[in-house]
Amino acid sequence: GPAADGVTLLGNGTLVPDTGGVVVRNFASGNKIGGAFAGEGNVIAGNRVGVLLFSGTRNSVQGNSISDNAQGGIVLTGSGVLDRGDADEAGANREINTPRLDVQVDSTNVWATARTDSFAPNVTFPVAVDIYKSVGGQGAQFIGRIGLNAPDTPVRVNLGTRAALGIDPGSLLVANATDLFGNSSAFTAETVAGRILTVDSTGVEQD
Repeated sequence: GPAADGVTLLGNGTLVPDTGGVVVRNFASGNKIGGAFAGEGNVIAGNRVGVLLFSGTRNSVQGNSISDNAQGGIVLTGSGVLDRGDADEAGANREINTPRLDVQVDSTNVWATARTDSFAPNVTFPVAVDIYKSVGGQGAQFIGRIGLNAPDTPVRVNLGTRAALGIDPGSLLVANATDLFGNSSAFTAETVAGRILTVDSTGVEQD
């Protein structure tokens, strides 16, 4: 909540070392933190950890604005930001692995490509990959979703226009994955939006 000035965010986790803004433990399962539809997201900011999943499965984290948390946006016990190994099912949400994300912009649109990296067997398809504008490696603004139906099969979509999304070459983005049963991953490492060069009929480069 806010400090005495009514503006400054105090956040949670300042008194108990292992807490975060949202904590799931004691094998609690089937919780929704945010959601897949407009208006279901939460603002989770100013904590030690944004969403801390100690244990349990089917705890989904989707569509939220997560930023300014000192030690991570989404943390699953037993896994790291770049955890993409196979069969690592011992931790929270079966330690579902992070997806891979590539973002490119042309003169008008933002294009994103997502894929899994040997997700099986700790995931059940289809998988939703949520893409966010990043602040400090955390998903601060949800901008789009890609659906994946099989492992190691890239899917490319047009997320929208650069103007509407506020994405330009050099913008930083992250993503996380949620499988059919609601197991959500941590955020990926930051991806830098690249640039697709286009030229007009006279050969002049368009920006």
